[in-house]
This record gives sequence, C-alpha cells and structure tokens, in this order.
Amino acid sequence: MEDTQKKNVDISHLFSLADKLRACREEKKDHESCVKELNAAIETLDRELSSGMVEAECTKFSRGGKLFYLHTGVHASAQAGKKAAMCAALKKAGYGSLVKEDVNVRTLSSFCKEQMALNDGNLPDWLAAVVNAHEEVNVNIRKG
Repeated sequence: MEDTQKKNVDISHLFSLADKLRACREEKKDHESCVKELNAAIETLDRELSSGMVEAECTKFSRGGKLFYLHTGVHASAQAGKKAAMCAALKKAGYGSLVKEDVNVRTLSSFCKEQMALNDGNLPDWLAAVVNAHEEVNVNIRKG
C-alpha cells in the first residue's frame, strides 16, 4: 500500500513538473512571436526615421536624453552558392586570414552521436582528444 501511495505522489509531482514545463515553453513561444513583431516594427521605424533624417539633412539630434544619429554600415555575404569561390578569391588575393574554417554545431553533434553509437557509447580516441561531447536527457512535448 505504501509503494502505491509513493508512486501516486511521484506521478502527481511529475505531472506538475510537466504542466510547468509545457507552460514555460508556450510562454517562450508567445514571447518569440512578440520579438518577431517588435523586430519588424523596429526595422520599419528605423528605415522611416533614417530616410526622414537624410531628407531633412539632419545627421543627428537629441531627444529624451538620447542621441539619435545616422550610421552607415556595410553588410556583406557570399553570393548564393559562391561561398567556396569567395574564400578561394580572398586567399588568392592575399586575404586568406579573413577565411575561417567552421563546423556547424548540429552537424558536429550528429557526427559525434554516430561515432558514439559505433564505439559502445564512446568517442573514438582521435575525436575525444579534440571534441567535448556528452549526452543530455531532455523532455520533448508534442500533441498527443
């Protein structure tokens, strides 16, 4: 009888934790939606304000204890499908120091998971010497 009561208490505690986890994830999703809306509003307002300042030939002004000023920045990226060609061109022109090798974190995690499965839950020595990897247990939620 005692074991049954303990299991019921444990299960009800788990259910309580599950409800809290679900509520937090839903609240996070709501906030992410709000952040997307705010980012869109910020982008629109920034574009309108900067256009208005350029048109008024006003490079800066103070309002509410804050300085608003025009800033021109350059945003660059490789053309679609030309990342390797861009890296090669930079290296050829003597700017190889700008090029960094990179491995996507999710790709590396998937690769490590495969290697661990092939090696009784352990990374091969050559990989363990250069990579930190650990298993993490989380709870996923889906519509039931």
